[in-house]
Amino acid sequence: GSAVMSGSTVSTSVGTLAMTLTSGVHLRLDAASTARVDSATDVTLERGAVYVDSAGRHASQPGASPIRVHTPAGLVRDIGTQFEVRNQARLDDARMRIRVRDGQVRVTLTNGVEARAGAGEELTTRLDGSDLSIDRRPIAVAGSEWAWAQRAAPPFALEGKTLGALLDWVSRESGWTVTFADSRFSEAARATVVHGRPDLLKGLTPAETLDVVLRTSGFRYRIDHDRVVIERGTGK
Repeated sequence: GSAVMSGSTVSTSVGTLAMTLTSGVHLRLDAASTARVDSATDVTLERGAVYVDSAGRHASQPGASPIRVHTPAGLVRDIGTQFEVRNQARLDDARMRIRVRDGQVRVTLTNGVEARAGAGEELTTRLDGSDLSIDRRPIAVAGSEWAWAQRAAPPFALEGKTLGALLDWVSRESGWTVTFADSRFSEAARATVVHGRPDLLKGLTPAETLDVVLRTSGFRYRIDHDRVVIERGTGK
């Protein structure tokens, strides 16, 4: 609940941290990370990793990047997305890794090399002699690669929300596609209003959150690869 002023440096040790910039962009810092919040649109990552979710960003100038992440290796510009930037710099070089979960990012290295990455792609800077280059490879948008960012997510505000809103949150946080086993009851199920005290879901992962809420709402789920299938519970 504390405010972070522009120019402040924020560090974590064994825990993670979540914050929302005045631009509406959500940031999370991994354990053992340090970042300087330069403004509502600029963050300098000094060590560790930052996860960005710009879904809640406010309207700005057309084409403007809602957030820019600065590292010793270069600049990462958001193009409406979810992504992670990890500063892998050593004393004698500057390296970083970018993983994109949704949308796109644009990367500009300190030597002027530019690249874009879309959902399911990872870019890693590599030192060739005294010059930086970029390696690219595919990654999963769900799974262990995103575990720390899921743990760092603020809990879902349950009281008075619909089951559909929860399922959309779970899908965005986990990278899973959420479907219903029987489409005939999906509309009514998504409209179901759920209730719970504010601390009910604190500290739970998206999967644990889904399990708690569905059990009390008369539904259950199963995971099929990267899909979550919602089914009627016993007696429904």
